[in-house]
Amino acid sequence: MGGYNPDTKEIYVQSKGRLSADIIRTIAHEMVHLKQDELGLIKNPDIDGATGSPIENQANAIAGVLLRDYGKENKQIYTEGLLVENDTGSDTSDQPNGAFLPT
Repeated sequence: MGGYNPDTKEIYVQSKGRLSADIIRTIAHEMVHLKQDELGLIKNPDIDGATGSPIENQANAIAGVLLRDYGKENKQIYTEGLLVENDTGSDTSDQPNGAFLPT
């Protein structure tokens, strides 16, 4: 949950109660909108920001690529907050964020 305001050039992101991966994807998505605006691609925010519009689809696609690239280097974002059993069957509550990351 977030947004980009083309009038003020501001990005806002709701972070409370959200996982890091979702926050990062939202930031990336809104930064794509900022760049689209800088390139003059956003003509009518109501139309261009509509679900399924080319502008919105491009922001979704690029944000997804950026998140996947970030996740390759920071795998913990995919298991943050999960309690996962390790190979021995014991819980991982002693692991950071309650997650077990196989190496």
